[in-house]
This record gives sequence, C-alpha cells and structure tokens, in this order.
Amino acid sequence: MPSLFKAFGDKERLFKSATDFYWDTYYVPMLADLETTPNVEEAFKFLLESLVDLYTAHAPMRGCLIITGATNCTPQNAAVVTWTAQYRDRIQSAIHGRLARAVSEKQISSSLLLSMFAEFYGTLIVGMATRARDNATTDMLLSTVSLAIEPLEIDI
Repeated sequence: MPSLFKAFGDKERLFKSATDFYWDTYYVPMLADLETTPNVEEAFKFLLESLVDLYTAHAPMRGCLIITGATNCTPQNAAVVTWTAQYRDRIQSAIHGRLARAVSEKQISSSLLLSMFAEFYGTLIVGMATRARDNATTDMLLSTVSLAIEPLEIDI
C-alpha cells in the first residue's frame, strides 16, 4: 500500500483520482444521455435504470463511490466530503437543466415545480445508491424507477 500512496502523494489525492475516474467512466456518459435523449420520460427512465445497474452490478462493492464513498468522515477529511458533494451538485444541476429543457420544449407542463422535482430525482438517486449498498435487489430498485417516472407521464 505505501507504493500506491507514493504514486498519488496521499490518500486524499488517491481518492480524488478514483472519483474522477468513476465520474468520467460512469456519470459522464449517463448525464450526456440524459441531455441528448429527446423525450424527457425516456431520458429519466434510462438514467435511473442505468444507475440501478451501476449501483447493483459490482457485488460486494454495491452502491456508488460518489454518493456513499465519503460519508461519516472525520473533520480532517472535510475536503473529501466537499469534493464528493461537488459531484452530487453536478448531478443535481444536470437533472434540473433537463427538466427545465422539457418545460421549454413543452414535454411537461410549465406548472411542474422544477426545483421540487429536481430535488425528488436527486434524492431518489442518493437513496437508490444507499439502498443498493444495503443489498436492495435490482428488481426492488427498478420498481422505484417505475414510480418515479409516472409524474413525467402526466400533465401536472
């Protein structure tokens, strides 16, 4: 292990490198698909189903490095907590942006409360990662996705 830390300088830089790689490998393509999929329902369904796959595929390391990788840290690790929070903020911004675009394209009603729904989907994503870490099955999480897409299917 000392040679691994030597290559990155310290544990914090190693963790940051790992989260950068994780982000680029998994989240960048999924968030790109969220943005480029024309239909908002399909975009969110694909995003949420892809996240379920990601969160449940790598047993025993289930969950998400960005969401659950830096929880319950000591004050000395505050920079790592801030680091992962910035990634989660990016996810939240992408969700809000996609919903705003759906309103402007008249795919969903302008009366849809964007901030509320963006918070709902962001919270769902965090919850799915946590439940996957706690051994929720793929089917359990996919049933949640089905419920989460319903508001996008009706004109609110």
